Amino acid sequence: MNPMPNSPESANPAPSNPGSAPLAAAPIAYPLRFTGKGSEYFKIWIVNLLLILVTVGLYYPWAKLRKQKYLHRNLILDGATFDYHAKPKALFIGMVVALALSGAYFLMGSLDSLPALLVITGILCALVPWLIWKAFRFRLAVTTYRALPFKFVGSLKEAYILIAPQFVVLALIDWALMGIKDDAAEGLPPSLKWVGIVYLLLLVFVPALHLFLKKYQHNHYQWTSLQTQIDLGYQRMYAEYLKYFGIVFLCVAAFTAAVTAFIAAMSVSIPKVGPGSGVFSFAMFFGFIALGLSYAALYAVIASQFTARFQNLIWNQTTAQGVVFKSELQPWVLFKLYFKNSLLTLITAGIYWPFAAMKVAQLRAASMTVHADAPLMMLAAARLGEAREQNAVGDAVGDVFGVDIGM
Repeated sequence: MNPMPNSPESANPAPSNPGSAPLAAAPIAYPLRFTGKGSEYFKIWIVNLLLILVTVGLYYPWAKLRKQKYLHRNLILDGATFDYHAKPKALFIGMVVALALSGAYFLMGSLDSLPALLVITGILCALVPWLIWKAFRFRLAVTTYRALPFKFVGSLKEAYILIAPQFVVLALIDWALMGIKDDAAEGLPPSLKWVGIVYLLLLVFVPALHLFLKKYQHNHYQWTSLQTQIDLGYQRMYAEYLKYFGIVFLCVAAFTAAVTAFIAAMSVSIPKVGPGSGVFSFAMFFGFIALGLSYAALYAVIASQFTARFQNLIWNQTTAQGVVFKSELQPWVLFKLYFKNSLLTLITAGIYWPFAAMKVAQLRAASMTVHADAPLMMLAAARLGEAREQNAVGDAVGDVFGVDIGM
């Protein structure tokens, strides 16, 4: 692909030896842009949805391929787009295996037997790290920029070290939840011991496990000769999580207080005006609207705080040779967008969702900038000649298990 007429590559022709690229007088800023439109994505989304329903889910791999191609081809860096080259047959095989394993994953939350929980945990610890490793390798291999493929160079050993503990912690949480279920079965309130164990596990291990996964990802992305690395420590991650948990706690407390006040107000007004009166119906109508707005606001706060805080934290600590990533996603701006999207999606019974997804993608991309010491194509080495990996089992499993494996 030829450089754009006004791009840094056209102004500074690449030398014959990419390794000898001259440094720019000042870092060159490459803003990331997403040009997808809601009207275009809606057509893809509605056709995919209908075909998935008609085929009882069998069309999902083809739907995913259409979706990913659209998203990648509308992501622009330095005048060039990304692309996605997966094969539907490989995605279909991956989906079948993923669905089988996801049954074991969701089974963990419903078990009442400790031996069964240990067996399921052992199976997941043995299989999922390998599948996630395959997922990263596949997703990067079928993603290209300027027709050059990405690569994931993390080892399988690291996958087991960093990913398997997540299922051990999940099993411990499920074990504590078994205790809470036992108390409920006996008509007792939840024991503070079990509740404390659940919250302690979440507070102590979630930030560390999140950091494990991000280190595994961001230390091993590669494009030509450029490989990313992340310089993020536990202290910084835990500090960010404490701020996030604090905001979530305050918001949940405020929402709970609002719901409690609404229920109390209704319990007082019902005997006075009667459930069939116009005053009661009027109060219920506006009360439920207020609760709906409160719930939308709660979701928007929690989602925007998490997305903005950790996108900025993780990408601002990620670099490559001569390349620095900068993310400036503002939580308040993202909150307003999430709140608006939630309301419009609710009002339109889900029809607005594709438009909402495009708005979020545009905002998140616009917050990202790549700063390079020299034009990107000068920093990049010769094209990698390795063939793409066509086994998509890991990629589909990554989607089902909710693992962030996208760029």
